[in-house]
Amino acid sequence: METGLPLVTEDTVAVASDYMVFLDGGATGNANKESIADFVSAIAGTNLTASGGVLAASSSGALNLIGTTTADDDSTIQVTGLSGTYNLYLVIGSRLRPATDGQIGKIRLGDTSGIDSGGSDYGFHAGASVSNSNSYGGNAGTSDAIKIGSAGVDNAATSSIGFTAWLHCDGTIDPMMNGTQAFTFGDNDALMYSGAFGGVRLAGIAVTTVEFFFGSGNVTSGTLSVWGVSTS
Repeated sequence: METGLPLVTEDTVAVASDYMVFLDGGATGNANKESIADFVSAIAGTNLTASGGVLAASSSGALNLIGTTTADDDSTIQVTGLSGTYNLYLVIGSRLRPATDGQIGKIRLGDTSGIDSGGSDYGFHAGASVSNSNSYGGNAGTSDAIKIGSAGVDNAATSSIGFTAWLHCDGTIDPMMNGTQAFTFGDNDALMYSGAFGGVRLAGIAVTTVEFFFGSGNVTSGTLSVWGVSTS
């Protein structure tokens, strides 16, 4: 009469509660049993956690993509999904081109109530230097958005703006942003503008959305991406 594993019925494993048989101590050890959940916990190494028999990768010190939005002749582009999970975000705009000539790029923040766009909701300072001059230009004040430059981007096919910024927010402090921007002036390929900028939403909000737009006209093309920065 046949005995052993061939007679065992196939079934779905419940990793949180089922057990498995193993040879304790090697090939000639005693046949013992252990829960799958305990086994998974035992093999969870660096940057892995186990809960209920399921492994998960931790993200200590990592960048975790929240989202990317590609412009297609839009009035604004947004990335949503920010939350209290992170206190620090990396925001990158790439190859953003305005439909209307000579426009300054702007950033707004929003919470679950929507995008904040009051005339004095933000404070900002934006600087710009140009590749054919040693002079420095600046633009500062309160506004309906954080201005990321003091010179406008033209709408030539060869022109676009890119920026990298850090967003600091925890739901209680006034959200702060600091970064750098650069763009080529497509009407004159010899010129390149760049500069640092900083801004703040003048109220402590729990940020859920980052929005980019130009002072006038649509965003013809380009992408806006946001990553959460894990610090623990």
